[in-house]
Amino acid sequence: MKRPSVVVPVTWLCLTFFAAGLLSVLWRGDADQGAWALMGFAAVVLQNATFTGIEALRFGMATAARHGRGSMAGLWGMSNVLFGFNQAFLAMALLGFTVAGVSGGLVPVWQAGLGYASAALLLVSSLAAPYNVEGGNRLGPAGLIGWLGWLAWIVAYSVTLLLR
Repeated sequence: MKRPSVVVPVTWLCLTFFAAGLLSVLWRGDADQGAWALMGFAAVVLQNATFTGIEALRFGMATAARHGRGSMAGLWGMSNVLFGFNQAFLAMALLGFTVAGVSGGLVPVWQAGLGYASAALLLVSSLAAPYNVEGGNRLGPAGLIGWLGWLAWIVAYSVTLLLR
């Protein structure tokens, strides 16, 4: 469990650099474009902070369970709900950066559609987070599809920025 998570801080760093670069490009437009871009950047920072808490909780619970230190069910439930709520920050980032990119002419129609659809799926899935305390969530696939859309959207936006 520890080895794969060693790269997680690097992904947060890369995501923050991506968001900061995107913010710097989109900030140059009009005030509305800058405001939407700022919302996207703030959401990325909030997502990173929330996910840091989730990872720390999960490592603490796994360590306690390995050493036979009581029941961790309540903390696992809290971790699951935080993970679900975290999808709202991804939705905010998608929405903010997509709206700003559309108004700045950076985002083609297909990518805007992907961003909006992924944001909607992530938001719907985050609304069901309290029902995921015990790990069962019928809207889980919506969150997974939204997250995969988020990844495709990041790759497409990165290519757009590199070619700019």
